Amino acid sequence: MHNAPSVIYPVGRLLLERVVTLTWTGLALAAMVTMVVAQPWGWGPALTLCGGLLAWAVQRRSHKLSSGYLSWDGKEWWLSRALANQAGRVRVEWDLQGFLLLRFEPLTEFGLRRPSQAGGQWLWLAQQADPATWADLRRAVYCRVS
Repeated sequence: MHNAPSVIYPVGRLLLERVVTLTWTGLALAAMVTMVVAQPWGWGPALTLCGGLLAWAVQRRSHKLSSGYLSWDGKEWWLSRALANQAGRVRVEWDLQGFLLLRFEPLTEFGLRRPSQAGGQWLWLAQQADPATWADLRRAVYCRVS
């Protein structure tokens, strides 16, 4: 079997990611207001408040992500952002044909995952970002290197 071709694909915030995050934040805010107004303080409003704070934290974190490139050189994956260029592994978490949700797990110089980056980084990729190389990216993501 042939290896997937080398590919460089743009990474950044997508409209889909923004819509999902803003919808989640809006729903959490609406639920929080409803729970606080309709019920006396207890577990329900407290959990709703925690959900609202979590949604706010995710929203803040997603604004800090800079754009960059995800590249496959035929042997390794590389995530290049403004301040760093990291080698790592890529796992497909969700495939919607026109969108991919990937988890990028950085590697150390010995090929092991970094403990500080145990969760990895989530990357939303969309076909609309670079339609010409989308098929190559999908082949590379699903390629098994021997």
